[in-house]
Amino acid sequence: MKVYRTGFFAKNLIQEMEAEKWTDKTLTINGTRSNWESRYDRFFKSFDEAKEYIKNQSESNILNLERKLKEENETLIKINQL
Repeated sequence: MKVYRTGFFAKNLIQEMEAEKWTDKTLTINGTRSNWESRYDRFFKSFDEAKEYIKNQSESNILNLERKLKEENETLIKINQL
């Protein structure tokens, strides 16, 4: 079964791989068992699911960075008013 890997160990944003065996929680690729979701990677059954996941992650990261930038700008303004 083809699966799509995203995350830290993926060579590209989305890496197509062939799973030899799978259950609801794990899959085996090249003799190595992995969880569908781990701290570093996620596997998906379709390319579109993987793409949607990394898109949502990027959008969330951008929102967090924008919020942090706003907070830092406000802090800088307060410092300059001292």
